[in-house]
Amino acid sequence: MKSLLVLVALASSAYADTFPKTGPCDDVDACEKLCKRKAVACTYGGVLALQSAVAEDSKARAQTLFVKGCTKGDGEACWFATQRESDATAQRKLLEKGCAKQHVRSCFRLATVVSRTPGDDQAEKAAAVIYKRVAKLLEPRCTKKKEYFACDALTNLYASGQGVAKDEKKAGQYQQRACRIKTGQPCAPSPPPPPPGPPQTKAD
Repeated sequence: MKSLLVLVALASSAYADTFPKTGPCDDVDACEKLCKRKAVACTYGGVLALQSAVAEDSKARAQTLFVKGCTKGDGEACWFATQRESDATAQRKLLEKGCAKQHVRSCFRLATVVSRTPGDDQAEKAAAVIYKRVAKLLEPRCTKKKEYFACDALTNLYASGQGVAKDEKKAGQYQQRACRIKTGQPCAPSPPPPPPGPPQTKAD
């Protein structure tokens, strides 16, 4: 199987989503044929097309494969498809499909899109529901699979109170998990606050 040399970092970076370095087909043509039966072949073919993209038609070919993969139920394909989708409504639909397939980055991006209207209480509540779903997806990936990015994201969610009750203690626990996974060591303790200065008095 052909190995991916480019774009894997994007696919496997934050929030515990992963993308295989090898796939079910060796080139874009083969992936397009297999795409009729396997969603992951659509996604893999799209990435291969982007890898070799030297013209706009290659990028369009990749986008077509990503959209097909998303339609067939591959959350990773939905995420890739959003990267070249300029229409806001179409992008949101892709993100909704990806999030429904428990693709964490799609959920995070969807929450951001949903909450774009400042001061809109309904939008903020809808985003909170999505963030809560993200927290549930990330928790076993942090505690059971010991994935650094999952623990790091949970740290931020509990520290900020996005979709979950703000909890500094839990945020600290997830931060410690993240540090142990990444470095094998606990996080360094936060420096103590500086001692209070002398009381200020008015000059005579």
